[in-house]
Amino acid sequence: MKEQLQAWYLKWLNENKNTDLMYVDRGQHGPYLEQVHFIRDTIASLVFRGIPYEELPTFEVELSSEKHPIQYRVSAYVVGEHTSKSRLPVFMFEREDLGVRFVIRYNFYDWNISIETLEDIPADILDGFNLDTAYCFFQGFPAEYRFKGYNENNSKFSMCVGNSYALYTLIWLIMRWVRKER
Repeated sequence: MKEQLQAWYLKWLNENKNTDLMYVDRGQHGPYLEQVHFIRDTIASLVFRGIPYEELPTFEVELSSEKHPIQYRVSAYVVGEHTSKSRLPVFMFEREDLGVRFVIRYNFYDWNISIETLEDIPADILDGFNLDTAYCFFQGFPAEYRFKGYNENNSKFSMCVGNSYALYTLIWLIMRWVRKER
């Protein structure tokens, strides 16, 4: 499975429009997943910083309520799903030009992330983060994106972070390092 995030989300919204799921926020127009908005709007801006919006690839989604397909800019992909109080996505960002990939999921408790880069990430970049994967659960992650910890492989590893602030900081630090290396 590898589907554009916005296409996946539109299907999810349609499937859940009349439900009152616990742990799913209800906006003025129905349910929404705060984590999708955080990934799509906040994390995507970190990952794709430096690429003009007009140059991001586009894709089209056909909606039954619209006469013509709607065009969206690529932000992230959904590469898996897991259930934690609701059906939830496993997200993936790829920046081939920078040689970095992030696979991420949230389960209303913590974020799990797998990171791949072309070169070893220096330990000081990750100073302050818990690099022990013993308590991490990678529900919905495709097998090819479940890695061992940082101490096993400094350029291809998985880890857990406790909240959205820590996830943002981690990705910001890695993207800053990757951009300096290129």
